[in-house]
Amino acid sequence: MIPIRQGARQRLEFRPEERRLEITVRKRVPIPIDMEGGSGRGGQLLYFLLDYSASMQGKSAALAMAVIAATLRANMGQRDTRYLFRRYAEELWPRTVEPPIQARTLAEKDRLLDIILSTNFNGAATHVNDALDVAVTDIQNLRREESLEASMLLVTDGRAEILESTRLKLLAAGVKVHSIMVVPEKNPSLEALSESFTALDISPDLTPTHGNVPASPVLPQPQSRRAFRI
Repeated sequence: MIPIRQGARQRLEFRPEERRLEITVRKRVPIPIDMEGGSGRGGQLLYFLLDYSASMQGKSAALAMAVIAATLRANMGQRDTRYLFRRYAEELWPRTVEPPIQARTLAEKDRLLDIILSTNFNGAATHVNDALDVAVTDIQNLRREESLEASMLLVTDGRAEILESTRLKLLAAGVKVHSIMVVPEKNPSLEALSESFTALDISPDLTPTHGNVPASPVLPQPQSRRAFRI
């Protein structure tokens, strides 16, 4: 027997209280892409060559990724369109003895974009002539099995001098080069080689030009100080 020292009974009352919690849920949403038939004779091939040198870090890298992503997404639904990819600096990736990254199906093209976006821009020198020579060899190897209309999208910020042997090799293979410079500087040697040449002059730190007046950098406005009199 245990004696009860306090005979008074206590009663607990529970009061409901609402609290709102924010839970972030991320889900993969499938986006249907209609497959279309390709145009032209045989299949169409677009070869991406991306400069991954250290000078591409920052804004240049963001512009390069935007250009490649827009181009890749634009023709993703073309059934007869395939993509090849290598990145280059002082060395190629994949290496010269390895085949380039190839995407034919819709899933492979989507995976290719993830591979390109994972590029680490840490290369040293920019050997664009070697990259173009290897890319032409890759295209010629594929043409042994089927007819392909081939083009290249070269994205870089360098002022590399294009050798005459490289130009003749591209001309003999019938490969069109579309060059994108992610800096406003011109590259006469690369422009003469290319079917189309674009130099991106995008600077968010500059105000739009008005007539012939050059744009001036946007500077932070000094905040007015409040004066107190004692």
